[in-house]
Amino acid sequence: MEQIKTAVISQSLDLHAAAVVWGLRRKGVDSQLLTFADCAVSGGVSLSMDAESSHLLLSSEESGSIDLCRFSGFWLRRTARIPDLPDELLNEDAEIAKADWSAYLRSLTFILAGLGKYCLNDPRTKCFEDTKPYQLQVARRLGFRVPKTYVGNDFGQMRATFCHENRVAYKTLTTNAWTGDRTNRVIRATYTRTLQLDAGEWRSFRVCPAIVQEYVEKAYEVRATVIGKDIIAVGINSQSDENTRVDWRGIEIYKRKDSFFFLPNIPTDVRQLIAQYCSEFGLEFCALDFIVTPTGDWVFLEGNNSGQFLFCESMVPETMLLDRFCNFFAARSGASGSRVSVTLNEFEGTSEGRRFLSMWRDSRRS
Repeated sequence: MEQIKTAVISQSLDLHAAAVVWGLRRKGVDSQLLTFADCAVSGGVSLSMDAESSHLLLSSEESGSIDLCRFSGFWLRRTARIPDLPDELLNEDAEIAKADWSAYLRSLTFILAGLGKYCLNDPRTKCFEDTKPYQLQVARRLGFRVPKTYVGNDFGQMRATFCHENRVAYKTLTTNAWTGDRTNRVIRATYTRTLQLDAGEWRSFRVCPAIVQEYVEKAYEVRATVIGKDIIAVGINSQSDENTRVDWRGIEIYKRKDSFFFLPNIPTDVRQLIAQYCSEFGLEFCALDFIVTPTGDWVFLEGNNSGQFLFCESMVPETMLLDRFCNFFAARSGASGSRVSVTLNEFEGTSEGRRFLSMWRDSRRS
């Protein structure tokens, strides 16, 4: 009987992908990290089919030719990155090439699922990843409390929505990160911030749609990770530092030992609503963000089909998220791995983990 193979499709310097591949191998499950974009540059990405069969091949200088049809399970972690294009391409041609690569790579995940391969999550759920307004609508319909929200680029309509308030939360529909310039290598990202309705910064509001919400007072925040039927919640003490009160994401919060804490007892109604939310979108894995108000209400903010979760284990080791994820993914892929436990701390202490972290830090500095 052929050994079951699993794969994580992502970028080459993705901590989650590297840790999961290592964890699966540690449990005796054959696993590989596959990167469409890297293979496209060093070899090729090929789909061939006839009346009887299909073959989906990745070719690279390092690994040779890999037939994805021989794998049983895929974690579709990061699939959309297109390969680097030659500098000599005209701008118009580059736009066409980018569009074609995007359409092709998107099709490949559907083909894998159509061939009966297990995919986490089903590729059809990908269309909901960057649909925060729709997520809010679904969450509200299911019964979650959501903030009063305006989405669009009409300043007059936005002001009418918040006519009895002045301070609002402002955020983009997608999260983006970039380096400042060639001399300043600081990574910048789009985060939530608060604005006054009479602030001059609204001048550019018409450029593109944005999400504007009432500012909800917080006791703390929650990152809930869904892995199959399990919901693992970690509380975030965002209100203990001025730098993290509006948006907790940032390096400051990881410097405080009490920043994160385990939440073993999620309210029953919230747990039921999370299960309904995942069922609505067909999700077996996702990360959900909440505000918990001073009166104890849980307020839904957003979900992410490929959300980060290892930072939760890094700060709260008893969550054992890496082990939970590897066990779930292996079982759903049909693999029977060993019961050995794996941890993020153990991975980072291996030669493989140290090498990965060194390359990752070098990439951030270059």
